[in-house]
Amino acid sequence: MRLRGTRRRGVSNHRIADLQNAELGPCGETVAKGDHPGKVRVNEQELRKRLALLRSEHRDLDVAIAALIQTGAQSGFVDQLQMARLKKRKLALRDRIAAIEDVLIPDIIA
Repeated sequence: MRLRGTRRRGVSNHRIADLQNAELGPCGETVAKGDHPGKVRVNEQELRKRLALLRSEHRDLDVAIAALIQTGAQSGFVDQLQMARLKKRKLALRDRIAAIEDVLIPDIIA
């Protein structure tokens, strides 16, 4: 099933499949299923790179979900299973983003 308008917005069907088939690593990075890298301490610069990557992937999922809704509205059928998977993935990314932001932004009591 090809989502209309996704290529124009920068998200291909291949990218949507990658987003669905990926897992999140311990620091929020996207890793292939079954690939679990060892625990490595990362510095602030590396965390900021990962945060930018996660935010980009989160935006891509926004676009993919919007395209799926638009396609479903035109055809009269929305793939609820695919929609649920994309939204679940988006929530997991949001949790990882929040976790990295908590590490980067110090908790100062005023």
